[in-house]
Amino acid sequence: IILVVYLPLLALVGIEGKMFKPMAQTVMFAIIGALILTLTYVPMISALFLSKKIVVRESISDKIIRFVKDLYAPVLNAFLRRQRMVMSGLLALIAISVFLFTRLGSEFIPSLDEGDFAVETRLITGTSLTKTIDATTKASDILLKNFPEVNKVIGKIGTAEIPTDPMPMEACDLMVILKDKDEWTSAETKEELAEKMQQKLESSLPGVSFGFQQPIQMRFNELMTGAKQDVVVKIYGEDLDKLSRYAEQIGSLSSRIDGVQDVYVEEVTGLPQMIVSYDREALSKYNISIEEVNRSINISFAGQAAGLLFEGEKRFDLVVKLDSTSRTSMDDLKTITVTSPLGVQVPLEQLAKVEFKKGPNQIQRDDAKRRILVGFNVRGRDVQSIVKELQNEIEKKVAFEPGYYPTYGGTFKNLENARARLSIAVPVSLFMIFFLLYLTFQSLKQALLIFSAIPLAALGGILSLWARDMPFSISAGVGFIALFGVAVLNGIVLISEFNSLKKEGYTNRFRIVLMGTRVRLRPVLLTALVASLGFLPMALSHGSGAEVQKPLATVVIGGLITATILTLFVLPIFYLISEKKMKLKKRKPIALTLLMLIAFNGFGQSTGVFTLEQCLAYAREHNGAFRSSSLEAEKQMIIGKSNAGLDKTSVDLMVGQYNSYYKKDNNLTVSQTIPFPTVFAKEKELGQVKAEGARIEQQVNWKELQMQISNVFEELIYLQEKHKLLIRQDSLLSAINSRYQVRRDLKDVTRLDAVLIESRMKEIQNNIRLNQNAIIADEKQLQLLMGADEPVKIAEGSYGIKLFGQTADSAVLADHPYLTRYAVQEDILSKEKEVLIARALPDITLGYVNQTLVGIHTVEGQEVLFGPSDRFHAGQIGIQVPLFYGATKKRSQAIGIELEQNELLTQYTRQSLALSFDQVYSKYSGLMDSYDMYKKQLIPQIKVMKDQAMLMLETGEISMIEFLQTGQSVSTIEMNYLDLQKEINTTVNQLNWYVQNEKE
Repeated sequence: IILVVYLPLLALVGIEGKMFKPMAQTVMFAIIGALILTLTYVPMISALFLSKKIVVRESISDKIIRFVKDLYAPVLNAFLRRQRMVMSGLLALIAISVFLFTRLGSEFIPSLDEGDFAVETRLITGTSLTKTIDATTKASDILLKNFPEVNKVIGKIGTAEIPTDPMPMEACDLMVILKDKDEWTSAETKEELAEKMQQKLESSLPGVSFGFQQPIQMRFNELMTGAKQDVVVKIYGEDLDKLSRYAEQIGSLSSRIDGVQDVYVEEVTGLPQMIVSYDREALSKYNISIEEVNRSINISFAGQAAGLLFEGEKRFDLVVKLDSTSRTSMDDLKTITVTSPLGVQVPLEQLAKVEFKKGPNQIQRDDAKRRILVGFNVRGRDVQSIVKELQNEIEKKVAFEPGYYPTYGGTFKNLENARARLSIAVPVSLFMIFFLLYLTFQSLKQALLIFSAIPLAALGGILSLWARDMPFSISAGVGFIALFGVAVLNGIVLISEFNSLKKEGYTNRFRIVLMGTRVRLRPVLLTALVASLGFLPMALSHGSGAEVQKPLATVVIGGLITATILTLFVLPIFYLISEKKMKLKKRKPIALTLLMLIAFNGFGQSTGVFTLEQCLAYAREHNGAFRSSSLEAEKQMIIGKSNAGLDKTSVDLMVGQYNSYYKKDNNLTVSQTIPFPTVFAKEKELGQVKAEGARIEQQVNWKELQMQISNVFEELIYLQEKHKLLIRQDSLLSAINSRYQVRRDLKDVTRLDAVLIESRMKEIQNNIRLNQNAIIADEKQLQLLMGADEPVKIAEGSYGIKLFGQTADSAVLADHPYLTRYAVQEDILSKEKEVLIARALPDITLGYVNQTLVGIHTVEGQEVLFGPSDRFHAGQIGIQVPLFYGATKKRSQAIGIELEQNELLTQYTRQSLALSFDQVYSKYSGLMDSYDMYKKQLIPQIKVMKDQAMLMLETGEISMIEFLQTGQSVSTIEMNYLDLQKEINTTVNQLNWYVQNEKE
């Protein structure tokens, strides 16, 4: 189970999947190797090195376990006496854990301590490279001089030649390389050091913002969301000014939330620009076009080609523009002159308004939509609670216009994606655990009992996270998956022991629980301790990667503690409750008898009407052949018990001269031969198996009887429906015959028409008589099958088809009584062979002798006279050893041949059943296709054919011959449709014979 429940971990995709996939694979392969070694190496090495001399002495572990058992037993008894109180406490504990889980908060993966800082440094938009270098240099000096923990500071500004990490000139990433923590003096934790550094930098360099992160974490965030912060809010819309306003509002709200650090609002505006606004009245006054003004500005600042310069085959454009010294300020732009059509040189400031304005700095898009982002880092709090609080604040205080909306990304988005994947992985692992438990114990009840360890283990995982003040993360989620696989092991150990005690003959539920828990206390504790101690180093680790390991190990250890405690005390209570419910006595025979008395009250009268279920129930009680097969099982059980008895006791009396010639003595000998002790058990087992064989034979007989009754019942319903159809046809012809009587008298109808009507009516009446005879014959057949005293009448109803509700897979035939019969026959032959071997073992003979010794006999040197009244006693014991095994060996070989024959017959029967089942199912499929065609096409057309034929006959458009031909076609379709329904139902009865197995 542990091996399988780790498989869903491999289904995790993305970063967290790559992180935990090696762990899952390692555990899986380790358990596979352990399984192989357990079945091969461990038995071999145990046989070689373990001492064959058993020495029983109490070790230290035995003393510890004895001490624990002495503590455990009274507590368990107290729990068992207070089951309601324990269950109430458990429910309360579950409610508390659920409440605490909702308060834990969530995060994607705990932040790994990379050892260094990545400080995102930003200046005012449009800052030059020189000023950026100057600011970052000062920041580096401040960190190096004021914090001895800093080893060196490296800055990266702008975009490299290969633009893998593009940044504007006003942005810089400062990589702060720290010394080992042993050399720190300013702070004890990275969070405290980051806060002190940030306060120092912001107070020394106003106007510069600093965001403290870690190098890899920052790059990872940037790759995932396009921003370097942990959480990113993206606002989408069209107007940049509105986007900026919304971003400022959200940034202000974010900064007020506890745990939010380094709030960053993306700047999309603020770049200074010289804007030229044309005065159209002035332009019209001087008769100057806007195009001419634009051309003058373009020539002055951008330049325009005025000719070509050739150097050999090369040519160059001669560009005319203002000197660089005349293009530096807004006054230079204002003094540009534009020539009017009259040749007047007009300065630009007379034609337009020239001023500085802030313009768009950058325009960012996602999915072809404009967006702006607000980012912040999380420190000292979980991501989920911060994002939820921010969402509530935004919904209350920010009113977005239509077309503007926010989205949330960063680690919060990763958390949502990972939780979505876990929502698939966890149910899959739980289902696989439950499925394997069901396959192991073949009991839904016991599988649920063991499965209850999973919620009990989840309680401990939740409580341990709460106790250590850890939020729920994907690492903890993986810990829960690992925990579930280990938690069920204790339940398996206990329930297996309970089942073993039941098989040994213990029936008292409390005694089973007390004995089983006491015997299995050590393996239960060992299972939990081994797994817990294995995860303990991860839970206490403080090295690299400990942030990810701690939640996983905490969940496993805490869950195993509660799972073990609750399994030892609560699972026995669950077991007692489940067994108590299953202790109800079976009252099926009494209930069935009452049902029969009610359902068949007044049976024997000709007016009795039965359904199919009533026919089957009555046949089970009254069919002689089936009742005989029911008695066969009882007979075989009695025979098995009788074979296990002792042979006849031998009593011998001898009188005569066997001691001396002249006196008469008497001798009474009583002897009894006792077979070898194993004979009794083997004979009893043989009788039980033969009784099982008789029960299986009863099932076979019942299946045959059930199908016969179902087919006869189906035939009767079919004949009743056919009778209705024939009566309708006869009524129609009778009506037509009466209508045409007058026309016949007037000789308006030909002789052929009258003969056709009359012959058709006689044919239908004859079919009605034949159908009635068939009904009577089938009623008598049903009477015979049911064991009734008089013919049976069945209930009338609307005729319809039956549907086969099983699949077409022949695997459903695995429990068919035909195959079970061969399996039981194999057991019978095996038991007969065991009895034969047991009979071949030596028999023991016990005897008692009582006799006289009349005459004079020397006793201790003296002669003594013994008379007829003096009697002497003796006992005897003997053994009967078979010296010749030839006959036994031959009979054993014969049984072996029978076993081979039985195996061959089993294979042939299995193949035959599968083939015939497939054939019948194929036939059923074809019949259903035909039925759909009749239902959808032919049957709807019948009414149209009838109405049209009658109308055309009355209007004289068709003759009587044509009308009768049409009626014959309609009758044929109706009869074929009825026959098709009967054939479908008969085929379904055959399919049910294959798959519906009767459980006695």
